[in-house]
Amino acid sequence: MHFCLLPCAKHVSGLQDKLVLTVFKGDRFALLKQSRISSNTEIWVTKDKINSSNNMVWLNLMTLSIPDFPSLFHQLSDISYFIHDMTLILCCDDNQTGVGCIFIAKGDLCKKIQINYVSLGFSQCVYLPSLTSVPLEFRSLQV
Repeated sequence: MHFCLLPCAKHVSGLQDKLVLTVFKGDRFALLKQSRISSNTEIWVTKDKINSSNNMVWLNLMTLSIPDFPSLFHQLSDISYFIHDMTLILCCDDNQTGVGCIFIAKGDLCKKIQINYVSLGFSQCVYLPSLTSVPLEFRSLQV
């Protein structure tokens, strides 16, 4: 049984696209898909909240065809990203130097911020605010 099907066309000539799945807005999926043939990067998101239905609808949120955007096919470390206000923030290695960088892409612009760290792997911690109140009995606990 499938949980949901990804919005990916069949691969051409055995070449596989790079796919990286993450959470979007706390309750949906986002899929980064970079084409090995065109180098275009697409961001797909699920229309509705994650549920147990396998009828999830995917929407193309954005397509980036920026020459300065990194190729994700030869990354030695993990790739972390999130989307905020139609902006893609991506953390991975710089293709030329192997040094960790943050790439901020929106429209046809991409800014690279070197974080001066030779990475052996990134991990990501995301804070998701909640509208659920912390019960009174747990508010005074010291961590």
